Amino acid sequence: VHDLLSVVYTEQGRYDDAAEALTDAIAFDPNYAMAWYNFGRIERINGKYQNAKEYFDEAITLRAGLSKAYFERALVNKQMSNFEDAKEDYSFLIEQGGELENAAVINRGLARKMSGDFEGALTDLNMAIEENPDDACLYQDRGNLQLVLGQLDLARQDYNEALNRDASLPEVYYNRGLTLYIQNERVKACRDLKEAIRRGYKRAEEKYELFCLDE
Repeated sequence: VHDLLSVVYTEQGRYDDAAEALTDAIAFDPNYAMAWYNFGRIERINGKYQNAKEYFDEAITLRAGLSKAYFERALVNKQMSNFEDAKEDYSFLIEQGGELENAAVINRGLARKMSGDFEGALTDLNMAIEENPDDACLYQDRGNLQLVLGQLDLARQDYNEALNRDASLPEVYYNRGLTLYIQNERVKACRDLKEAIRRGYKRAEEKYELFCLDE
């Protein structure tokens, strides 16, 4: 009952009350894995990542098959720059399959990118796109990665694919504009930067002033 009460408080944004309810739940039953899991979520929301990690560790110790605890622990490890630990949890979830598999693939790719493993990140994004071919944001992410790797034609192709699926993404216009400028297609680049500005992407204003004032 105390654990369920904490869920209600969490949905209301009453995190201190949720923490108090979970403290009571754990006092009644220290072996109740879901209480530790929910307490970990509260601590993650509050930015207390070390506490959150310890609570997720406890939840997993008590219930080894609690998949969402692995996922949440990976998020915390990513926030703490413990990328290897995060990738280990994501890999476990991918091997297990289930409803978190796709999210684990995407997030492992992000963890790999943040750790500097760009090729590994690209592998994961390829997997994610294969499973979700209509997700514009995945093409955007892969395009950004291709841009970092200097694969300009591939980056441009991914940005095109992203906009074909969702033409409202201002960052995609911005990054495609940068890609086009590097490829010496200045007119098209400025057109994209202008569109990014029109859609409220502030970072594009500086680049437009730098590259396109005489357009």
